[in-house]
Amino acid sequence: MKKIVIATIFFFIGLIIFMPKENLFFTLKKILKKEHIELVSKDVSDRFVDLRLEDTLFIYDGIESLKAKTITLSPWLFYNTIEAKDISASKALRDMLNIKVDELKITHTIFNPKLAKLKAWGKFGNLDGYIDLDKRLIHLILTPSASFKKSQIVRDYFRNSKEGLLYESNF
Repeated sequence: MKKIVIATIFFFIGLIIFMPKENLFFTLKKILKKEHIELVSKDVSDRFVDLRLEDTLFIYDGIESLKAKTITLSPWLFYNTIEAKDISASKALRDMLNIKVDELKITHTIFNPKLAKLKAWGKFGNLDGYIDLDKRLIHLILTPSASFKKSQIVRDYFRNSKEGLLYESNF
């Protein structure tokens, strides 16, 4: 029994290390292209346990929308994460949406496959929520900083609830 458990653990570790992570990234690019989203990265590197993207630009319908300094994809089968750092609006959208996200983390587990949890931090405050993949619902709770609480974005997109400032949308 002990040998079976050890063999299973080594199998999963080997699967994670030797998984073709760059191919997963290119498959993700194909899926996003159908939604009119294009990803352009200066550097894509497989670091055995994760995939790191440097200086990534998000282009939506031909418009440069967001840029991220680093994005780390960690496909570990049971617990998957996407971490992005230094996200900001591109020059084309900076006048309309001048928000900088210091860190964004999205987690997904096979123990709750219909839900992806989301956390973000920045000068705007803290954002916590989830994406319900079954109901196709985005549910976000914002704890805004004092300066961001007065911004037009909060008034336009968030409403007061028991949990805090709430944003919900279907996709």
